[in-house]
Amino acid sequence: MKRFLCLVLAAVFCFVAPVWAEQTADEILKSVDDQATQFKDLKTKLKIIVRGADGVEKTANGLTLQKGPKRLYRFFDTGMAFMSLDPDTSYVYLPEDQKVRRIAAHTHNQSFMGTDYNADDMAITRYDDVYAPKLLETTPKEFALELTPKAGKASSYSKIVIHVDREINAIVRLEYYNPKGEKEKTEVRSDYQKITGQWYCMLLEIASVKTGHKTVVKMIEPTFNTGLSDDLFTTRQLKRME
Repeated sequence: MKRFLCLVLAAVFCFVAPVWAEQTADEILKSVDDQATQFKDLKTKLKIIVRGADGVEKTANGLTLQKGPKRLYRFFDTGMAFMSLDPDTSYVYLPEDQKVRRIAAHTHNQSFMGTDYNADDMAITRYDDVYAPKLLETTPKEFALELTPKAGKASSYSKIVIHVDREINAIVRLEYYNPKGEKEKTEVRSDYQKITGQWYCMLLEIASVKTGHKTVVKMIEPTFNTGLSDDLFTTRQLKRME
């Protein structure tokens, strides 16, 4: 009986391993994106800590709303707001002149509010909308994928390398490369919590490779599927403070 059980277990593991190995890069990325965007809408408070190379810290507080590909950020300390309707269409509200301006494509790589994030980082909700994946490595714990912009898709990066935790099917580390092919910054996503059946990242840390400048974003009290209206994601709404 013991020998029979050993043979059965060996057969099972021999069968399962090739199934894992046969997952394509496209399937892995789609699965990760599906897991990260399975909610109908999202609302969460933000605490942002910007730490300079000299160690001096600045903090900001805000709110983000998301529905499908649409995302809106509001920063209470400055009154600024940012909205993306898709990876190519973003707007910013500047309180000093009380105007909403569309962000030009050639400025998408510029730092936003002194953080290590740019418009591309803030706008993207699904990586498979913009990037084509290539499987670099498979380990028992992680997948490593190299993402390069699809034909006709604009990006601030020549490539992004993402590391996917296989247990929670979520991105835990990213490496961003500038158009010259140089590693520009790294990002760590941690403190994943399971909320309404979905793994959600509560802490993001992104840092410049050259300067050591760092931005930490903490998610506070995220809520899902509350029935956010599409009217919230308009340039008119962008001017309003909650």
